[in-house]
Amino acid sequence: MIYLKKWVLLVLFSCGFSLAVENTLFLTGVPRYDITPTRELIPSFGFWFESMGDVPKMDFGAGGEFGREKLRVGFLEEYRLLDSIYRQSYSEVNLGYSFPQFSLGAGYGFSMEWIPAGELWIRHRYKLGVSLTWRQLYLGGMLSGWFDDVRNSEFLLGGALNVGEQFKFYGEWDGCFFAVGANVIIKSVELTSAYRFPGFGAAFSISFSVDSWLFGGSYGFSNESFDRFKIGVFKKLKKKTIL
Repeated sequence: MIYLKKWVLLVLFSCGFSLAVENTLFLTGVPRYDITPTRELIPSFGFWFESMGDVPKMDFGAGGEFGREKLRVGFLEEYRLLDSIYRQSYSEVNLGYSFPQFSLGAGYGFSMEWIPAGELWIRHRYKLGVSLTWRQLYLGGMLSGWFDDVRNSEFLLGGALNVGEQFKFYGEWDGCFFAVGANVIIKSVELTSAYRFPGFGAAFSISFSVDSWLFGGSYGFSNESFDRFKIGVFKKLKKKTIL
């Protein structure tokens, strides 16, 4: 994997399969609903809050990862207010293993949706990821779907190019939309921008690192799928916490 020394805070947007301000296919960070299981291991945990669109749709989440050498284990728990009526709880665990210039990963998710004092729906989700690195170039892909609807599985393809340690450019395609973006690191501050088309949308994020802690926020606009606000806090764990 390409070893990245800085962290980023992600803002998500979707066309069936969600993308992010940062390329969801290869960066470090705690697991998320739409993040590939083939990621570089940095033992950590974090908490976040996200508000999406004009409807009362909110997401409260927590996640983390640990491992040893080439093996990565990630976990995730999210509670969502889908609108004024529906609620969702989503739990996920994923595994990743890295070979020289090549990585594989898989994940399992358990989803419960319900109406308070009403009906309950349970579904099971899967993720499969693969990545390839060559010098400063990265290529990756991810497949995701529900076990009860495999025929409608969704994919994400992307690539990224590192220019030194401070600049990064990337692009993604999910079968519906293209997204392009850039990232710059200035000391302890990291700035990221993303643009999506067709149907223009833009999103921006900023994060600040203080010792082993990271604080950040992100905001998207101009496109319904970009219309969201997010804040979060993350902590990198010490080596003694690794298996």
